[in-house]
Amino acid sequence: FAVVYFISESFLKNPDAGPMDAVLSTFRPLTPSQRRIGKYFLAVAALLLVQIAAGTIMAHSYYDRTSFYGIAINDFLPFNFLRDVHIQAPIVWIGLSWIGAALFLAPAIAGGQEAKGQHYLVDLLFWVTLLIVAGALIGNYFGIMGVIDEGWFWFGNQGLSYIQLGRFWQIGFFIALALWIRLVIRALW
Repeated sequence: FAVVYFISESFLKNPDAGPMDAVLSTFRPLTPSQRRIGKYFLAVAALLLVQIAAGTIMAHSYYDRTSFYGIAINDFLPFNFLRDVHIQAPIVWIGLSWIGAALFLAPAIAGGQEAKGQHYLVDLLFWVTLLIVAGALIGNYFGIMGVIDEGWFWFGNQGLSYIQLGRFWQIGFFIALALWIRLVIRALW
């Protein structure tokens, strides 16, 4: 605490006295694709909040298995679904933050230049990723609730340990990662 106080006091008195990072001093204006990365990090924050909410409800379930402060929440949010969300959410938000960071840094590393139409592909990747994550969660929920009978393997839950999504969503996830790799290579090229 003392070190942070000392440094902040010295910079507040003379903000221009601090050393300027060589990379930051030559940072160029944002490219169109870099401007579109913000929604990735809003999704990361939302997924973190979803993880916290699922964990909070699960923690309360250990105390009271019948209700959540008087609300029979297990009727529409079963414990197994909350556990799946709580396990999968950090995998998704950590991965999405890596995806967003790589897409943001690639044009900066490449000298501020960007391939033609890159910003459209960055948007496409975001919406495809959002569709896959939402579809996997909805499929997982319907699988646990018994709505998906025959297609549970493809659209519900394959029964894997951590990434609990149907095969269809798993294939979509692979395609989205391949698109991401292509976008990063394209931005660096």
